[in-house]
Amino acid sequence: MVHLWPLPHSELEEALLVLPFSCVIDLLKLLNDFLTEGWEVELTCRCLFFLLRIHQGALTSNQVLLPVMDNLRKNTQDRVQQIRDVVGFNLAGLQFLQREMEARDDVTFFADATERFQERKRKKRRKERAVLAIRT
Repeated sequence: MVHLWPLPHSELEEALLVLPFSCVIDLLKLLNDFLTEGWEVELTCRCLFFLLRIHQGALTSNQVLLPVMDNLRKNTQDRVQQIRDVVGFNLAGLQFLQREMEARDDVTFFADATERFQERKRKKRRKERAVLAIRT
């Protein structure tokens, strides 16, 4: 998996696309082991979902792979839920810290960035309206 991490998304998909189906079956079993151990869950899911999308017909018609597919489904759901829980916990912690610092310093974080974003949006809309007015 370490060798797959630095690959750009398109090159990873191309490498997975040229794999013969017999290797795909072995790779699915290996990806299941990675999910079970919790190794590189994001990359593992990315590879898994691409392989499932490409080989859907062959995988669903193969009765031998049903236990592997069921294990993949369970392990993927469990690991993704764990990651969501961690991200949610971290987000709640960051929001708490933001509120604490804002209350202590009487400063609102991200207010300037939000105002700048809103202003850019307004300018963009004005330009689009002006272009549309010129075209009509």
